[in-house]
Amino acid sequence: MKKNTLAFLLLLLIFPAAGVHAQNGYLQNAFQSAGGGAILSNISNWRQREKKAILSGIAELPEHAKQDLVRAADEALKQNWTAIRLSDYAEFKENGNRVNFEHLYLSRRSKLSVLCAGELVTGKGKYLPEIIDGIWLMLEESTWVLPAHLYTKQVNFPDPSNPVIDLFAAETAAHLAWVKLLLGEELDAVSPVLTKRISEALQTRLLQPYLATNSYWWMGLKNQRKQNNWNIWINSNVLKVAALTEDDAELRIALITKVIRSADRFIDDYPADGGCDEGPAYWSAAGGCLGEFLAVLTRISSGKLDWSQNVLFKNIGAYIYKVHIAGNRFVNFADAPGAILPDPGRVYNFGEMFDDDKMKHFAAYLGSISGGPSGYLGIGSIVSFANNVRVSKALSTITPIAPLPMQNWLPDLQIVNLRGKEGDSNGLTFMAKGGNNGESHNHNDVGNFMVYKDGDPVLIDLGKGTYTKQTFSPDRYKLWYTQSQWHNCPIINGADQQASETFSATAVKFTKGKAADVFTMNLAKAYPAAAAVKSWVRQFTYRPAQQELILKDSYQLSGYHAASSLSFVACRLPVKEKEGIIRLSSISGKLLSMSYDPKLLSATIEEQLVDDTSIAGVWGKSVYRIKLTTIGKNLKGDYSIRIR
Repeated sequence: MKKNTLAFLLLLLIFPAAGVHAQNGYLQNAFQSAGGGAILSNISNWRQREKKAILSGIAELPEHAKQDLVRAADEALKQNWTAIRLSDYAEFKENGNRVNFEHLYLSRRSKLSVLCAGELVTGKGKYLPEIIDGIWLMLEESTWVLPAHLYTKQVNFPDPSNPVIDLFAAETAAHLAWVKLLLGEELDAVSPVLTKRISEALQTRLLQPYLATNSYWWMGLKNQRKQNNWNIWINSNVLKVAALTEDDAELRIALITKVIRSADRFIDDYPADGGCDEGPAYWSAAGGCLGEFLAVLTRISSGKLDWSQNVLFKNIGAYIYKVHIAGNRFVNFADAPGAILPDPGRVYNFGEMFDDDKMKHFAAYLGSISGGPSGYLGIGSIVSFANNVRVSKALSTITPIAPLPMQNWLPDLQIVNLRGKEGDSNGLTFMAKGGNNGESHNHNDVGNFMVYKDGDPVLIDLGKGTYTKQTFSPDRYKLWYTQSQWHNCPIINGADQQASETFSATAVKFTKGKAADVFTMNLAKAYPAAAAVKSWVRQFTYRPAQQELILKDSYQLSGYHAASSLSFVACRLPVKEKEGIIRLSSISGKLLSMSYDPKLLSATIEEQLVDDTSIAGVWGKSVYRIKLTTIGKNLKGDYSIRIR
């Protein structure tokens, strides 16, 4: 077999190399202490228990949820399987568009999963012919790798003789592994060739290539690269495929041992506070994926692997409710959309692992605002469906409650999320970050903040745009929504922040108080030499009883090049009522006021048309920026902005 090569080199710009990090080997130590490969001896029994648990979960679904699954499957029967041409695959390299191909690719997997769910509910063979067609189409694909993840100078098209492992190759393999477990008998009754071909494809496209090399950057086995969701997402799916389909005990142990060793590199890079620098949208594929990974290890070891005493793992789970604002709104710095719904099953995994009522109630809450089982089961992915249907009965018995802690401070991630009252989204809520501009899926946003009223956005972070070739390229920061001037940050001496982890906040401090919480940082290091900034101390004083936020920027420059300004991005049109007073409006029309000193700052309000479908889908066709520009050429001073 040829040496595998993962050529998605441009991601290095977004996920930069880290310095040498400690390798604690927590998972490896736990695995060996529990007995190593010997604890995996009952895999065949586990497979039957797993199948039984999923089928029981389906049988125990509310009748209306079953009917919804059948209706979805009936609708899928009416849809043609998408045709994928070689030119569709080549489009990414030709013009940078990745959405067109991914729609064709993902719709196949979605249709297959929906049909499988319908067949598992009814068990009458109605959907089996289309399921077989879908399986065959996926087996006939030259590669399961997305074109955006197969970017080389030498190769325009996928090479079936040189299989590559990316996120979606591993995910597709897990799709087929679950189909084989849950519907294998039905497929064999039609022809044993079907499950035989699935097994062969899983070997040649995933399991053998995985064992053959340590060179993939996302394995973390031959480099000191900082690991991200790629590591645990792929390792989690390799674990499932190995456990669900590998019948050679020696190979299965080798695969699972290596998966554990690689996943340790992901854990080694996680900060003690459990903060996900990839943001809440990626948590389901990062920390949440780790929780599912750990849950599978517990089950296949018959409970011999127990993680309930690991504080880091508990913090990784708790992160997702600590950054929750209200409903489907989360603290969405960097490449996170302005509205998301984390996977309830992956949240529940942590609740079960630690017998944590907050996590269990929050999982039920996410399930409830998703529309119940019909909304959260994830029938578009049989991988998500298998996890969620296992816990759906438990979720139905738990009262949906969002914890909404009053004060959330993540010192490693340098993020605060503050509200006026525990368990209550009403009032003025405030979120801000320090950090650096070399974080995963980074936007240049050191010192950025957001303001919400009654759980409703007012001053916002625009979040993630539609991914293209440019998104993960040297031109990433030419995208307007990644630039600091389109975050709630200063423009200093006409200069924006720059990208890389060296551009960072310093002297970051959060102080809890009885009457006010104070969050301070120095932003000077986040700006280039052209900003001529010695110090720019940003201080947020949050006063919950007064429903008030005071932003104070104190600065010292070494020279004057251009006027500095403070940017504030609003989701609805602000109105200057008079000099010094601006009326702000939330997305649903709730009002706040912003006041400033008109002797020091001059206000302008500008509209920005949104030409990106992902951003427009959350915020609409326009967003607005308030710019408070400095008056005079002082090299030292301060400005206070009051929002209430």
